[in-house]
Order: sequence, then C-alpha cells, then structure tokens
Amino acid sequence: MTSYFRSQILCDIVSEGYSNPAASTTLDDTQKKELDENQQKDSQALFVLQQTVADEIFPRIMGATTAKEAWDTLQEEFEGSVKEEPDETQGPQETNQESSTHQMQQQIESKDSSPESTPRRT
Repeated sequence: MTSYFRSQILCDIVSEGYSNPAASTTLDDTQKKELDENQQKDSQALFVLQQTVADEIFPRIMGATTAKEAWDTLQEEFEGSVKEEPDETQGPQETNQESSTHQMQQQIESKDSSPESTPRRT
C-alpha cells in the first residue's frame, strides 16, 4: 500500500497529514493553491484506503476525516503501539511490521478475489 502512495506522491499526506489553516486566515494565491492540492491529495488517499480495506475493517476507519487519521487507526490496529521483541529461543519469526503488513495484504487480496467488481462505498 505504501508503494502505491509513494507512486502517487501521497505518502507524505498519509504519514504526516497537512496543516489546515484557521478559517479566518487570509491566504495568498500560492498558499491557497497549495492547500487545495493538499486537500485533493488527502481526499484521494482517504478514498484509496476506504476502498481497499476488507469489509470487516472498513467500520474502523469510516469515521476518519483525513487519510492520516485512517492510516494511524490501521497502524494502531495492526501494528499496535508497542513493538514486541521476538522470542529468539523459538527461532526466526516475523516482526510486528512484517506481520501486520502481511495481514493487511491478505485482507486486500481477499477483497480483490471476491466476485463483487463494483465499488461498494462512496
């Protein structure tokens, strides 16, 4: 998923978000254009996240108003807030990030292989 975001120049929007100035702030043309572009990128990234997660996961992010909020929710859900060290006495194991990435990929693949070919959310 991060590869897609990088390819669409959305990675910074998803991982860091963007600043939305107060309504009373007066923006010059350059700042307004940058804000519009950031809002467009954020909407695109949020749409991609909402469309690619499995139906069981979607309710966890459906209230998110930004891509960063949705992404942080997914990271917390699948990676947790504390990284656990693998027990070296049991041999090699997947790291938390590898495991969560694998879980997310499985969810996406199971959605992609479903017979439904029409978008289910807007």
